[in-house]
Amino acid sequence: MDFYGKLNDIMTFDAGGRGLHAPMPDLPAVADTLLSADRVLVLTGFPVVDAEGAVHGETDGPLGAAEIACALAQLGCRVWLAADEVEYPLVLAAVEVYSTAAGVTVCHIDGIDGGADIPCGHIALLKVPFSHTDSFAEKFLKQHRITHFIPVERPGRGACGHYCSMRGSSLDAMVADTDCFMKLFHGVSVAVGDGGNELGMGKYKEEITNQVPHGEEIAAELSADYVLSAGVSNWWGPGLAALLSYRTGRPLLAGPETEEKALAAVLAAGGLDGCTAKKEMTVDALPLSFHLGRRELVRQLLAEAAAGACAAAR
Repeated sequence: MDFYGKLNDIMTFDAGGRGLHAPMPDLPAVADTLLSADRVLVLTGFPVVDAEGAVHGETDGPLGAAEIACALAQLGCRVWLAADEVEYPLVLAAVEVYSTAAGVTVCHIDGIDGGADIPCGHIALLKVPFSHTDSFAEKFLKQHRITHFIPVERPGRGACGHYCSMRGSSLDAMVADTDCFMKLFHGVSVAVGDGGNELGMGKYKEEITNQVPHGEEIAAELSADYVLSAGVSNWWGPGLAALLSYRTGRPLLAGPETEEKALAAVLAAGGLDGCTAKKEMTVDALPLSFHLGRRELVRQLLAEAAAGACAAAR
């Protein structure tokens, strides 16, 4: 098995028993399109309700989105990292940790138009409004000439007409209607999800319907150009960083200490585990040690690839 197949196996290991087994995406093509990216919108944020009925953002999504944003910024992209009001503090907390480790500058922008343009290699934080989201999206995409759209663990409207949790309950009152970004967007889209109810996962609707509990009801309708399935969506943070490192020779993969610090920061900002609805060092009910184990497997894969390249060059 080559580098791409091994990476996909690491990313899609179904530790949580979600049941989704999607076809392997064309990872060389994903790498090619991301290496051609100039202006990228990364969108994340999935709501979870605590025992008292309060809405929080979950820990899956912000970490992966922040690492993807930092990897792309290190390659010279302009990156806008977006979430709606509930998840925005979590995204801010995560990207502050990852950007500090990577030496990437983060801009804070205000205003319905998404602020002024940003320099190459910078990340701008963007808060998506709950109301008039479609007009916001249309203006933002046009003004900033976005070339690539990457939703990461972001709810997508299902066949039932609602944004749904994995259990089939409606999330409509908790999330901005961000499907409009994908409907209005005319560039290349790369979606990340782990259950099938995430924006852009419609390409795997048949698999979601047949394999995932409540799949027929919750399966996202809209399809991205490329869909990255995962055991946990955050894993494609190190996954895409490794993919881009493999292709460029740049050290884009964050270290385990960065992920640990980022998870603690996301929890301090109000995040909860999306499966347990608890404030603990877990993501999708899996302990931090398990997630760091996935990262270590990715690091080892990159090291093996580098060693093989050196041996071949001798």
